[in-house]
Order: sequence, then C-alpha cells, then structure tokens
Amino acid sequence: MNNSNQADTPVTQNSLTATVNGESFVATVGFKCIKDEFGWTFAGTHPSPLSFIDFHIKSIKSGRNEFDLTLYDHHGDATGFYFAGSSQVQSNSGRLEINYFEAVNRMEGSFHFIAKSGNLEYDIKDGKYALTVQQEPLANGLAAAKISGSLNLDFEAKTVDIRSLDNGRIWIGADYRLNPSEWYRMVLNIPDTLQPDIEHPFDDKKIMAFFYDMSGGFYQPKTGMIKLLCKPTKEHFEADFQFESEFLIPSNKQIQLREGKFRFPAAKTPAANSSKS
Repeated sequence: MNNSNQADTPVTQNSLTATVNGESFVATVGFKCIKDEFGWTFAGTHPSPLSFIDFHIKSIKSGRNEFDLTLYDHHGDATGFYFAGSSQVQSNSGRLEINYFEAVNRMEGSFHFIAKSGNLEYDIKDGKYALTVQQEPLANGLAAAKISGSLNLDFEAKTVDIRSLDNGRIWIGADYRLNPSEWYRMVLNIPDTLQPDIEHPFDDKKIMAFFYDMSGGFYQPKTGMIKLLCKPTKEHFEADFQFESEFLIPSNKQIQLREGKFRFPAAKTPAANSSKS
C-alpha cells in the first residue's frame, strides 16, 4: 500500500489549508517554518478576511512526528493557535502530524484541532500543509514597547513580519519570547492610505492594534493613538504608538502600552573604518 507521507520528492511550493467552522481557510501569504532557541514555529495567513493559523512545537525529529495539541501554558509538546480579527484562541484538543524531510528542508503533514476560549469556539478540520524550512530569522527591523499594569515587561524584538494584504491594508507584527513559557506578540493592522505625520486614534475596525499574551488571551486598545513617520508600505514602515487596553478574554486585566514603535527595515549603521594599515 502506498504511503504518501513517505514521498521521495516533496513539492516545493508553500501551502496551508483547512476548514474553520465549515469555512475554507487557504493561506496565500505569511508562510513561516522556523526553528529558534525555543522550538519550532510554522504558520500561514488567509488574507481576506484576515486570519492565520500558527503552531508551536518544542522539538521535531527527522521523519514522521505525531503530536497531541494542547494549551500552550500546559507545557505540552505542541500547541495550535487560530487568529481571526481581534480573536486569538489556542488548541484545547487535536492532532498534528509532521513529516520532516530534513535533507531537502521540507515539512508536510496534516492537522485538526478544537480551539475554545470564553464564548469563542473554532473547529479546525482537514488541515494540510507543505512548507519550506527557513533559516533562523535575521534582525530586519525593530519592535519595542514598555508594558505596565497586569503585565510588566519591556518588549523588544529585532525580527519584524510585515505583510501587504489584498484589501489595501498593512499588517506588521513581531514576537518577543523570554523563555519557552512566556511568549508575547505585538501587531498593527492599518489601511495603507493612512496619512503620515498625524496622530490617529485607534478603533476596532479601521486602525487596529493588538497585544497577545500567547499563554492565553489578548489585549486591544480602549484608548490610544498612532503616528506614522512615513507612508506605510511593505518595504518601509515606521510608526510610534501608545494605548491602554483591557484583557478581552477574560476581562479582568488591563495594560498600558507606552513608547510603542515599529521600524522596518532596520536602520543602517555607519560603516566601520575599514582602512587597512
């Protein structure tokens, strides 16, 4: 009997598809398949309406791997995340299969999981993916903020993920990890026509920001402002921002985000004196 999981030559294009509560999810941008000091992350983005599926896995060996998907803060071996609009929900139960073709830097497999939080529930079925393993991300920009309130930390990341969406919007985000259990994500989602050099108030439909605590729940601005320092494109993005937010799931926490900034690409440093003696 043929076992397609043992294909000699995996396909070379990236893909990630599934159904979410009966609706089709087809990733066309934002593909990620990276190993860092905390494990593996792979993902894909469905651009309109914006939603994405992420997986975090502690360790993957060459060949066939199978994982039960659990909540991230339960310290299991693998967790699935589903993001849609302002919601971010973790896998409560499910299964992830990975075939790692290490010699050609490819992963293929399947997944399904149930993600629940509060009154939100997503049934992700018939998931399939094929992804090229990427090199460890380079320092390509800056994302920084000072967080106080229910969380207290200085967020700083030098790897920025920026996407130009089909609906005339720019999505920019970055992850900050202190250790395998503490993982945070900061995101802006704005129109690419937003005027620079003017302070704009955040809202929950047009000019959006999110701060995710990946161990459960997310924050969205209740009040706050953003000021672009240039015309926003996927090649060049600079913004300063701040906001106050309540924890959306559950609603018993709040944060203040100050001195928020995104810079992409990274500022060029002056060349060192290269004169030779």
